[in-house]
Amino acid sequence: AMELAARTLADRLREATDRAEAGVPRDELLGYMADAAEGLDHLNQPRHPSPDGTPRGIQHRDIKPHNLLLVGGRLK
Repeated sequence: AMELAARTLADRLREATDRAEAGVPRDELLGYMADAAEGLDHLNQPRHPSPDGTPRGIQHRDIKPHNLLLVGGRLK
């Protein structure tokens, strides 16, 4: 469980382009990408239990702007 996300990265991009901006501002986007990388690194570490008890990493396999949630100015 986690906080309810107000929007996605895709929503943020649409907001920017609706205001005739080229996209999400560079520094803001780089912050979101750093958050995404941190979360993916956590998932990929062999710390998650598997059915046989061996710690395994998890691969997300569906990373896209619609699945990157913005909560409190950070990406989750």
